[in-house]
Amino acid sequence: WRPDPSDTPGPGAVGKQAAFLAAADGYTTERFRRHYRDHVALARRLMPTVLQYAQNDVVASTARTAATQEVVAVSELWFRLPDFLGAHFRSDAEGDEFRSHEGFLDLTKAVTVAVASHHPTPP
Repeated sequence: WRPDPSDTPGPGAVGKQAAFLAAADGYTTERFRRHYRDHVALARRLMPTVLQYAQNDVVASTARTAATQEVVAVSELWFRLPDFLGAHFRSDAEGDEFRSHEGFLDLTKAVTVAVASHHPTPP
């Protein structure tokens, strides 16, 4: 989602968090995706600094390690800099509430990276 389409920060003003996610034991891909989709409403309500959120289902992979073979989804969350490096929740209680709904994830196998985009100027 993008809450306000007219709010388009310029290049270098936005950071992105990408999370490579694995399903918790006992979750089929279908069951994982149902819970993953439900997570959108929580993020929308509890993460006010998110500019945009995209969920990506892994449909094919060239993974060569056991850990990367278990990645079933990739979440992308865009934040305005410098919010991106700070707290994503208004309170610890909201952060706790968000995390209490993550039982469908195997967080021991999740990998999260924070990146800042750079857009080269054409020659």
